[in-house]
Amino acid sequence: MQIIILAGGRGTRMGGGLPKVLRPLCGRPLIFWTLDTLEQCGLGDIIMVTGYKAKLTEKSIKDAGYKKIMFVKQDKLLGTADAVGVGLSVVPERAEDVLILFGDDSALYHSATLDKFIKFHRGNHAKATVLTVIRDIPTSLGGLCKNDLGLIVGVMSKQEMQEKGIFRHSVMCGALCFKTKWIKEILKKIPKNEVSGEYLLPGFIKIAAERGEFTQEFILPNAREWVSINSLEDLSTAEMLKSEVLNERSS
Repeated sequence: MQIIILAGGRGTRMGGGLPKVLRPLCGRPLIFWTLDTLEQCGLGDIIMVTGYKAKLTEKSIKDAGYKKIMFVKQDKLLGTADAVGVGLSVVPERAEDVLILFGDDSALYHSATLDKFIKFHRGNHAKATVLTVIRDIPTSLGGLCKNDLGLIVGVMSKQEMQEKGIFRHSVMCGALCFKTKWIKEILKKIPKNEVSGEYLLPGFIKIAAERGEFTQEFILPNAREWVSINSLEDLSTAEMLKSEVLNERSS
């Protein structure tokens, strides 16, 4: 299992000049919590895709003593699918599976959760597996679109869900497992998003479904292990949740 962490985001909506993954959470950069979790899982040999202020991200991680990390830079921020492609370009041929983590969304995961997620993916011999949470109302994050058989066939926007009267739905939450050779092939087929002009990773879902290769879903056992951190308010929510866990451990 090869690990790729996407850590190139700017975090424009959060203000300031720090890369998003270096934003402090309970006194430490977001990305440090993710790296700690991976160490607890016994998962090393990490590929980290940097972008905005790449040298600062790399220096901060090295200075903190984290090892077994290969840094590769996404020179142009062309979206998450492009970033994954940059990471995959240096993945060894022997790696049958790859775990993709969004560096700004993975700070709250428990090591046991990632263990179960990986085992679920491998146990099902899946080509693609996504970690999800269940939401009861549409949000700006959109949600997974399923057919009448409950198979994942795409991603819906908040507006699409509202128009269709869909309330309870699954949301992708920053962790995905793939068969390495399979995702390398699929990435080449993801079109540029007409709105953002980027190549977005969730685009793989529709392409896979059209080939009859449906994405598997692993629902996060505890929804409090994930927050999509896109604003200072989101960061404050994540800080509250992380503090609860740290207080429980200390007591």
